[in-house]
Amino acid sequence: MRKLFVLLFVLLSLSAYATDSSSFSVINIPKIEKNALKKYKHINTQNKYAKQMQKAGEQAYKSFNKKQMQTMLNTYEKDIFTSKQFALAFKKYVPKNERQKVEFSRIGAHDKLFIFISSSMPMYEIRRYVKQVAMLNVPDIQIVMRGFIGGVKYIKPTIRFFYKAVKVDPGCKGLRCKMYNVSFDVNPLPFRKYHIDKVPAFVFDPNFQKIMPYNINKNDSAYKLYGDVSLKYAITVLYRYSKYLRLKEFLDKYKNKAFFQ
Repeated sequence: MRKLFVLLFVLLSLSAYATDSSSFSVINIPKIEKNALKKYKHINTQNKYAKQMQKAGEQAYKSFNKKQMQTMLNTYEKDIFTSKQFALAFKKYVPKNERQKVEFSRIGAHDKLFIFISSSMPMYEIRRYVKQVAMLNVPDIQIVMRGFIGGVKYIKPTIRFFYKAVKVDPGCKGLRCKMYNVSFDVNPLPFRKYHIDKVPAFVFDPNFQKIMPYNINKNDSAYKLYGDVSLKYAITVLYRYSKYLRLKEFLDKYKNKAFFQ
């Protein structure tokens, strides 16, 4: 009987503790928070240097994007990658069977090459760009169309359009057709950001950032080309004016692709 009494006492104590604990978390925390805010309201948590930091960041961004700065950085980069020391280190530390897979670019993860198209363009021309992008096999090349065919509520015509554009064999039918590995985007924002008013158009943005309302008007570092030209010619012209090593890498890939003439 004594053991039973002790057991009941322990269970009641645990139950009371659980009740107190849960009531504390529900009832008292808002009160504690209110008292804390009242007690420490005199503490200023704002950074008084926020405006100066923002201004300095914008200035650094503009300086980085200047053509003179980019030319200098590309020169340094080229000197490093073509040096004997780099060649020896690369040979020493990178396995032979992995060397062909390695690509070097200071800005490779931050640049973007856009190809702006429209459904009004001839399909053979769109397929030509799709095939060339697939052969280059570079994830930073994006094919963009302004909007859905027939409006956003009609998605099927756009799907059929993309399906026709990316099929390796244009005569293939069904869902098992082999497709080119390319990236399509239906997005009016790049058209607005780079002021694209006709297609085809090519834009290389060496410091691409995700297009948002706060940066849609910042395109001072982009290079633009209009014209019904091949992708190789477009890249050649963009490289001639920008001198970005990333575009030179694209052109070097063309040399290794018998498909491109």
